Amino acid sequence: MSRVSETGGRMMRMTSKQERFAQLVASGKSQAEAYRKAYPVSQRWASSAVHTQASILAAHSKVLERIAELQRPGLEAVQLTVEGVLRELHSVVHSDLRKAFDTKTGALLPPRLWPDELARAMCSVKVVEMAKQKGPDGQPMYVKEVKVWDKNSAIEKAMKRLGLLVDRVERGDPGAFSETAEELRARIKERSVKLGLAKVAPKGK
Repeated sequence: MSRVSETGGRMMRMTSKQERFAQLVASGKSQAEAYRKAYPVSQRWASSAVHTQASILAAHSKVLERIAELQRPGLEAVQLTVEGVLRELHSVVHSDLRKAFDTKTGALLPPRLWPDELARAMCSVKVVEMAKQKGPDGQPMYVKEVKVWDKNSAIEKAMKRLGLLVDRVERGDPGAFSETAEELRARIKERSVKLGLAKVAPKGK
């Protein structure tokens, strides 16, 4: 059985397995797990083969649109928007811990005084009382630790969103992509000559 949906004014036909895959991904399953459930025969495959085929299927336009269609009601219910998510991502990418400290004393500011953008980037705050240690005023001394969300991960996500970083999937037999640097240069040169981007050097030069 297949499902027909209308998106953007055109009809799209999906197989029952594609529909099952889209439903599982939309419900929160990983692409590989969804693929194994939608295509039971793949349960005998190597994990790398499953991941490759799942990525290819998930990138198919009609499957992508169906997943988005299934997820839309839930996203609207919690008011989760692309703009809001990107705003949070922006906060982590541009987080500056200097804004968490008093510019005169260097002391950590109370969270209520942090700028909103910095507060959104914070992952945790830990306060530990130092046993049997008192300050000059006789009050207990504390160690305060703040941690922001993983900035490298946030930058990677932002780069993917901006098209500056893309995932590549290679398909082929093991070892099919292994070649020496010299072989790679020769292949690039040969391809450049065929495309007219380089000329063949006369022999002896």
